[in-house]
Order: sequence, then C-alpha cells, then structure tokens
Amino acid sequence: MADFLYESTINFLWHAFTALDTKSSGTVPKSKLKVLTSNMASILGLYDLEQGLDHFRSTPGLNFDNYQYYLRKEVFSVVTGDKLSSKNAREYELKIARLCWLVCCRKYLTRKGLMLSEDSLFKLFVIFCMSSELKTKSGDLRLVTLHPSEAIHIAQTFVNSLGCTWDENEFVDVAISLGFFQFESFVAILETRCFGTIQIEEAVSEAITDLYETYVEDVVKKGYLLKKVNSSLPIMKEYWFVLKLSALEYFKSKNDKAHCGCMNLESGIEVRSKDGNRFLVKNSKRKVELQTKDPITRLQWLSALKIVNDNNSDRVRTTKGRIERQQRFDEQLRIQCDVYRREQTTQMKMIAMEESKRLNELEQLKENLERLLVEAREAKRGEEIVRSLQARVLAEEWERREELEKLQREQKERLEQEVSKRKECEGLRLEKELQLQAAQKLLHQLEEEKLDVDAKLQNALEKIQKIEQNKQLLQNKLVQVASFLEDGSKVRRTLSFMPTTKERPLILEIRAAATLMKS
Repeated sequence: MADFLYESTINFLWHAFTALDTKSSGTVPKSKLKVLTSNMASILGLYDLEQGLDHFRSTPGLNFDNYQYYLRKEVFSVVTGDKLSSKNAREYELKIARLCWLVCCRKYLTRKGLMLSEDSLFKLFVIFCMSSELKTKSGDLRLVTLHPSEAIHIAQTFVNSLGCTWDENEFVDVAISLGFFQFESFVAILETRCFGTIQIEEAVSEAITDLYETYVEDVVKKGYLLKKVNSSLPIMKEYWFVLKLSALEYFKSKNDKAHCGCMNLESGIEVRSKDGNRFLVKNSKRKVELQTKDPITRLQWLSALKIVNDNNSDRVRTTKGRIERQQRFDEQLRIQCDVYRREQTTQMKMIAMEESKRLNELEQLKENLERLLVEAREAKRGEEIVRSLQARVLAEEWERREELEKLQREQKERLEQEVSKRKECEGLRLEKELQLQAAQKLLHQLEEEKLDVDAKLQNALEKIQKIEQNKQLLQNKLVQVASFLEDGSKVRRTLSFMPTTKERPLILEIRAAATLMKS
C-alpha cells in the first residue's frame, strides 16, 4: 500500500519539483526540497525525515530521479500499515495533491486567458495527475503526460455534463497533432474546444465538480431517494444519496456535507427489487429500503448498484488472484530452495573429494621435499663455496655501484649547475631583450624627432630663401629709388605739389634703408 501511495502521488510531486526548478536546470536545491519533504512528512504523520537530505549524495541539489528515490526509501517506506487503508490512502493522496498544488499553482493561475476559478483548476489538476503517466522523453527529460485517448474520454464526459455537442473529429485532430497532453495544453484545449461558448461560470464549475467526483471520488450516481426510516412503520423520508464504489452515503440535502449515514459496499451487497418503485440494498451488517419517484430512476439506481457490486467482486477476485500468485511464488521459492540445498550438498561432496585428493598430493609433496632436503644438505658445502664467491662478486658490484652513484651525483650537480647557468643566461637574455626593446623604442623616438627637426629645418630654409628673395627684390627697388632720388634732387622745389615738410621723412627713410642694405 505504501508503494501504491507513492505511485499515486508521484505525478503531483513532479509538478511541484518542476515549479521549484526556477532555473530549468533539472535540479532543485536541497533547501527547497527539505521544505517540501517536511510538509509531506507532516501530512503522513512523520517528522524530521527531511534531515536525511543533507547526507543524501554530496551535491547541493538533486534531480527528480534522485529525489523520488529518496522519497520512496526514506518517506513512503516508513508509513506503517495501519495508516494505509484505502480510505486513508485516498485522503493522504488528496492532501499531498493540495500541497503540490500550492507549490505550482502560481504558474497556472497567472496564465493569460485563464477562464477557470482556482478551485476548478485544482480539480482538473487532480484529475490530470491521476490519469496521466510519468514518462522519459529525449535524454533524461521526465514529463507527466496524458494519453490522447484518456484526454478525449475526459473531454467528452465534461462536454456531456455541460450539455453541449461533442465534436469528436475536431478533438481527435488536435490530439493527434500534439501527440500527448501536458497539464497546460490539456486545460487550454478544454477552455477553447469544450466550453469556449459557455459564459455561465457556475455551469462550468458544476460540470468540473461532477468530473472530479467521477474520476477522483469514485462517484457512480447521486440523487434524491426516499429511505424507509423505521422497519416496522411505512414512513419514507427523502435524502440526498451519493453512490460510490466503496460506500452508499446519504445526506439531508444536496449541499449538506455532514453524513446522515453510510453503508459499506466493499464486502459485497445484495440488491432486491420490490413493488412500488422500491428496492432493498443489503450487506453483511445492515439493509436499507429505498424508493424512487419513477420506474426509470429505479432502473438507473439498480444498474448503478450492479456496476458497484460487479466492481467490488472483481476487486475481491483480483485480491484472491494476487494471493494465489503469492502462494505460487512461495511454492516456486520453496522448490528453488530445495534445488539449491541439493546443489549445495552435491557441491560440498565434490569439495570434500577435492580436499582428500589435495591431501594425498600434499603427502606426496612432503615425501619429495624430504628427499630434496637430503640432497640439499649434500649440496650445502658446494653452496658455501659458491656463496663465498658470490660475496666477493657482490662486494665488487657494491664498489662499482658506489662509483656509479658518485658519478651520478656529480652528473646531477653539473646538470643543476647547467640549469642554473641556463636560467641566468635566460634572465640576461630577457634583460638584453628588454634593453634592446627600450633602445629600439628610443631610436624610433629619435628618428621621429629627427624627422620633425628636418621638417622644421626645411621650413626654416624655405623661409630664409624666401626672405633672401624678398631682400633681393627690396635691394633692387631701393637702388631704383636711390637713383631716382639722386636725379630728383636737381628738380626745383616749385615743381612739387606736396609740401616739403611731408616729403622729407620719406626721403630720409629710403636713404636709411639704402644705407642699411649697403652695410
């Protein structure tokens, strides 16, 4: 039963693990897994099981395969048998589903175009995980996927609950194109293909609740029935009945959560028809007389009770078959043990024979050794002579070895000296290279400066040449002016239009310039 609980919750745990893997690296830090494990252990009535994660493997995080191995060996295997009845196992499963939903719901509730409430989305999440399988895709990728046939069956049941028209061909085409369904794609298909035109949220929520009761709570049928209150009086009272695979429960009203009574159906029931739309349901401990309002409803309830009874009978047969298989396995194990014992006996006899044979061989070997010992004593004296010769040869070899070792040490010292010199030379070479690089850099800088100076010198020479040319032109002009002045001094003053006070400075300047040029 512990393995059953583990297998039924592993899909929920995969969704929680994937939500904790925020970096999509395939691993989750142990600190996060410890919180998840602690809450799960608290649900199962266990404590401090998360501490073992610190000593489980030497990595800071775990992948899903390692984590599910830890859960199987350290958490679910600790759950005792008295806690794992079928009812308790289903309660544990739903509590763990709620825990995993709290971890991963944020990703689904924040999705764009969401048309469902959180409660409806959680119920679809439980249905999906209970109907899907954990499979390995490419490489080490693990995915919880729903087979297209299961998705089609769930969608058809849902559409029928809504009272809409089921278009199987359209849904089959989508299923074939996808190949498999993950939870997000499954919800998206239901929203777009199944109730995209339904605007009443209560109708969708009620249809999902019916789906949840059918797939999760094993509800076969529900409705109002009249129940006989007293066996001695013909008084009938109306109750809301819920028929499950394991029990027939009844309440005061449809929305009432408190049981008015419950009849166990797992041990088998007997159903008998009576007059007036009545029928009797009987198990090993009690019987209940019920009545419907019309014959059609009565036939529906009788058919549903027959389905439940057949299902429980199949479960009993399955249990008997499992017991028979276990008995056959035990018988095969006993036969194999007998064969193994016989083989062990035969093997021990063979070992005893081999030991006896080996003992005889040892006796013969002992005799041979004694004979060889006598021969060895006779050869001892010759060996002493050989030993003395060997000692002398050994001494010579030892001396040669010492000489070789001394030579080796000298060679090693010379080698170390060579290595040291080589290192020094290498250092000098590096230093020279650095100096050469610095000199080259300086030479390059000087060349650049020389080019700069040459350029400046060339500019200066050009300027000097230009000045010389200007000087020559000026000299020529001054000569012309001087000759002109010498000739003009003979002209009378009355011929000039300008006052003499204004001409005298110009003549003086020209004469001064001529004097300067001559000098």
